[in-house]
Amino acid sequence: MINFRVMLLLLTAIAMSNTVVNGQTVRVITMSGEAVAGQQLEITEESANLSLQSGELKALTISEIAKIEWLKTDAAEIPGTTLSLELVDDTKLLAQQVTVEDSVATVQLITGLTATIPTRNIRWIRFKTIPQGSDLETDWSEIMESTEAGDLLIVRREVDDVLTLSGVEGVLGTLSETSLAFKFDDNEVEVERERLDTLRYYHPVGRKLPEVQAKLVDRFGQVLYLRDWRVDSETFVAKTLSNVDLPSRIADIVELDLEVGRVLHFADVESSTFEWTPFVGGTLEANHLQNLFAMTRNSTFSGKPLSLYSETGFGSGTTETRTFTRGMALRSQSRLVYRVPEGFKRLIGWAGIDPAVRPRGNVSLLIEGDGQALFSSTVDGESPEPVKIDLEIEGVRRLSIQILFGEAGDLGDRLHLIELRAVK
Repeated sequence: MINFRVMLLLLTAIAMSNTVVNGQTVRVITMSGEAVAGQQLEITEESANLSLQSGELKALTISEIAKIEWLKTDAAEIPGTTLSLELVDDTKLLAQQVTVEDSVATVQLITGLTATIPTRNIRWIRFKTIPQGSDLETDWSEIMESTEAGDLLIVRREVDDVLTLSGVEGVLGTLSETSLAFKFDDNEVEVERERLDTLRYYHPVGRKLPEVQAKLVDRFGQVLYLRDWRVDSETFVAKTLSNVDLPSRIADIVELDLEVGRVLHFADVESSTFEWTPFVGGTLEANHLQNLFAMTRNSTFSGKPLSLYSETGFGSGTTETRTFTRGMALRSQSRLVYRVPEGFKRLIGWAGIDPAVRPRGNVSLLIEGDGQALFSSTVDGESPEPVKIDLEIEGVRRLSIQILFGEAGDLGDRLHLIELRAVK
């Protein structure tokens, strides 16, 4: 089996050779949160050299790459007659046509490519669209959440000039271009395809799927959860968690995310506890005032990109203030508590004072796991380098983060907690 990340870079190299054609560029986001745009990528099994738009080369190790985004200027056109499918692994597809014979679906995808999918891997097939927020959408959701012991056929009915949905339990059979064979109560009927709204396939509980290795999103809005992949010429063949091979054109890919399932970004999740004690006044728990003044996600308090200053350029040898895509801006006297799912082993990130207020700012950063001290550091605006966080959290279920007053009260106490993440 070819190394997963090597395959990622092989794919990137193919796509990046045309990044300036039709206004397309490619952005690589590193595990440290830095985003760099490029046009060409030369790779080995251990490293990658990204040709930046400025003409310079940026050296990356394979382990540094978290996500690749293809930035496209041309929006995909989706016809109104599009069918949609959801697989048992949450993969979401759009199709021009679907037929089923002998419990195997032949799917002509919205891209024009064809996939063969056993119905044991299909959660549902939907033939009609429903206006968002409508009564039909509510009816559909309620029917889909019901627990039947068989397949479910959902059809539309018009009662007193009002469209409604109804579900009938039975056995879904052959689906042709004109009709569906359906068995219920020892009867077999042919249902005209025009009447079909949704086919929901029954799946017994207990099936276990492998952990997700990557998430692919294309310009049509299809979302695929992957366990593996291969590249055939200009076609990217994804193997989903439910072991289905789904082809995509490399030119249609918008995002390939290698962090999904393996990295938990705390800027993307809600804390179970969030408290802030202003310099003057009592403790404020999560409310409007606190959200305005105590914490922002993925931006500074003034709405600008989060950044950190490093005299050594984070090891590159050149002084720089680097911007990041994920993180939190926090004030002193803040306390956050997060529940950590099982399987995560390390906590990684950076902490530093907002460069806009340096050299002011001095806070104490404390991190606890299940009530035990894990990390303690002073974060100072006069420091030439940000504070690196890298600690063991295996087995920790309750993570507490506290930012306390330092030497100057709350003067310049804007802490940037950058790319704080739990990693498996």
